[in-house]
Amino acid sequence: MNEVYDANLMRRVLTLLPGEYGASGEEQVFSTLLGSCIAVVIFDATNRVGGMNHFMLPLAARDRKFYQTETGLYGMNAMELVINAVLKRGGERRHFVAKMFGGGSVLRQPVVGSEVPAQNIRFAEEYLAAEGIPLVARNVGGAFARKVYLFARSGRVLLRRIAADRATDLHEREAAYLKAARERGGGGFTLFERRSGE
Repeated sequence: MNEVYDANLMRRVLTLLPGEYGASGEEQVFSTLLGSCIAVVIFDATNRVGGMNHFMLPLAARDRKFYQTETGLYGMNAMELVINAVLKRGGERRHFVAKMFGGGSVLRQPVVGSEVPAQNIRFAEEYLAAEGIPLVARNVGGAFARKVYLFARSGRVLLRRIAADRATDLHEREAAYLKAARERGGGGFTLFERRSGE
């Protein structure tokens, strides 16, 4: 995470990159920039603790080495990480609500993996439903990027849409990551995958 001063908010903000997450019960602000990625906010209004993740792919990788590296980049692990971070800071699962953002189609041209935004959205919805965490707000899909700010103690979220043609760095970063993921053995993208013997 990088900490920067945000002149508009007049305060320091922790910026989450793909694979990162954060949680706090203090007056902390987290931000992230999303294209096809998803950010899920987990908030406990009773204990005033909130957290947010940023994941790029929903899948469970075929390569078992995946479990040793980059866990926060993948939805299943990213969700567990942010939930555990909120719990460690005094949150209680029975009070959790969720907010979901991202899943925009921002790549300039169709590539293998262009179905990722829809799969990311579906994964997050199904995960939250399976865990019994109410989804109380969402802003997903479309053909634009999003800048999201979470005020951890209040659960308030500010969102700014960014036209896809103005998110040049985001296009390049997401295309490069999808290419690298395929080269590491991901190939197709699936929500869940059982290993033999399970």
